[in-house]
Amino acid sequence: KSESRTTPHPAVTADNCSDCHRPHNSRLDKLLVKDEGKICQECHTEVLTPTDKGKHEPVLMGQCDKCHDVHGSDTPHMLKKSGSELCLGCHTTFAMARDSAMSVHTAVDDCLSCHNPHEGEGKNLLKKPVEKLCSDCHEPDGEALSAKSNHSPYATGNCAGCHSPHYSSQKHLLKKSGTEVCVGCHSDIGTKLALSAVHPPATEDCLGCHKPHYAEQPKLLNQSPQLLCLSCHDKAALGMDKTH
Repeated sequence: KSESRTTPHPAVTADNCSDCHRPHNSRLDKLLVKDEGKICQECHTEVLTPTDKGKHEPVLMGQCDKCHDVHGSDTPHMLKKSGSELCLGCHTTFAMARDSAMSVHTAVDDCLSCHNPHEGEGKNLLKKPVEKLCSDCHEPDGEALSAKSNHSPYATGNCAGCHSPHYSSQKHLLKKSGTEVCVGCHSDIGTKLALSAVHPPATEDCLGCHKPHYAEQPKLLNQSPQLLCLSCHDKAALGMDKTH
């Protein structure tokens, strides 16, 4: 019985079946008095607001029973299943891609930690703008503000500029491999890497010389320019060990 569930619908426990169903006949399935979405919206006016926020398609179409058991369930909010299990019932390709990825964001275990189920910021239904959402968990290190150099996306909380929010085929949830993700913004460097004479490390991984977030050296260098060069180039071979 619906009323025995841990989260019953108040309309059921109040014995108000006629609020939603006709007792004898109806042009609608389940003897509904009107379209399901319209019935739900009569009480749940807060679900959709007259704003330009992105809307979840089932909500927009009035298909509340896609996610909720309209009479009651054993999960909060009368959901048919709990958390991400419910979301992945429709977003099946997401689940397959996640399971085959190299790195996965732990937050994907709970879709609602970042997304609103009814309406939210942009088409991805985020709870808040992405830079504020990421910084709730990944607050930029305070040292970055006083460091010699810092990476603008990191300092402003724009984690999604370089990282995928869910999963990735790269380490550290990077959208692309090291150099590829960097030249996506630093197109001038990308152009230089297409020239005939190129420093090999520059084509392999920008992080071999630069830090991704902030550094105590200019240009986000890992260490001072001379020491950085000498980490690969032999000092004696360059004649730098001779005294003059």
